[in-house]
Amino acid sequence: MPTIAMLIIALFTTCYTYAQDSQEFAGKAHNEVERGDFTKAIELYTRAIELENDFYLFYFNRASCYLKVNEPLLALADLNTSIALDSNRIPTRFQRGIVLAQLKNYEAAIADMSVVITSDSTNSEALLVGKAYLVRGRLHLDFDSNTSAACADLHQAFDAGEKSASQYFPEECK
Repeated sequence: MPTIAMLIIALFTTCYTYAQDSQEFAGKAHNEVERGDFTKAIELYTRAIELENDFYLFYFNRASCYLKVNEPLLALADLNTSIALDSNRIPTRFQRGIVLAQLKNYEAAIADMSVVITSDSTNSEALLVGKAYLVRGRLHLDFDSNTSAACADLHQAFDAGEKSASQYFPEECK
């Protein structure tokens, strides 16, 4: 008759094997992304998710692949799941904001860009803040015609190093 210790070891070994296998599939998926085979990468990330469905990064990476094969609704679903698993991931919020803008859900896109802008970003994520100001400024111009908000965001983007923001300045901003 198995002891409790044996059952715990068996459970741990099984969980470790699944995690190891899921990482293996994710590694192969990453190789396919580097080769440009996004369809194969999607299949491999799906296999990784089947083994470990609570790891936000698998969903984020698969969403990026879905975007490469022009499947924004599938990308949005994965980004939503990724955020549900780890709501503090600023790159995921930024990516979802871009997808929402592509899908013409401008209010939600502005909301995601606002989360990126107001986040307590790490150094690597801080680069996204300027881009988020740029995207939100353009959304204000194109969606809600809020010129004053657009001007403020575009100036913030420019000051954050997004020099391309100047090409979107309406006359009222100059």
